[in-house]
Order: sequence, then C-alpha cells, then structure tokens
Amino acid sequence: MNKQETNKLLKDFDNELDEIVDFLFDAAVDLCDYSWYDIAQNSGLSYTTVQRLGDRITRQPRFSTIWKIARCVGYSFSYSSGKFELKAA
Repeated sequence: MNKQETNKLLKDFDNELDEIVDFLFDAAVDLCDYSWYDIAQNSGLSYTTVQRLGDRITRQPRFSTIWKIARCVGYSFSYSSGKFELKAA
C-alpha cells in the first residue's frame, strides 16, 4: 500500500468514526434524553472523557470508549473486516 492509499484509508476511517460518534451522541439525547453527565454515569466513563469526545478534542477515541457509549444508549458496536458496525441491541 502506497502513502496515498494509506492516507485515504486513514481519512475514511476517521470520517466513519466521526459519523458514529455523532450518531451515538444524537441517540443519547434523542432516544435517552441523556446529558453528557448521564452518558458518563451510565457508561462508566469519566465526565471528562465524554466531554472531550463530545467537543471533538479527542479525535481518535479508544474502541472501548465508543463501545461503552453505544451500549449505554442501547446499541452494540463492533469492528470487522475494515468496517464499523453499529446495531440496535
């Protein structure tokens, strides 16, 4: 894989991850009526972690962070064959 292909792959990965984070934060508000504090409490994450992700200070969160937020709002989250998968639980 050359440098151009690698850069495109990383950009696509980041864009897809951003879309998932947006979806999960929207679901937390729209479906669960959760604040960032509620997300932190119900996912087992610190408020600072949730805030930094919500404010997009954290650009590449850990898989476990996204998994915990997904679970907290009623979704399952996985990554397989180069694709993220988000499903209602």
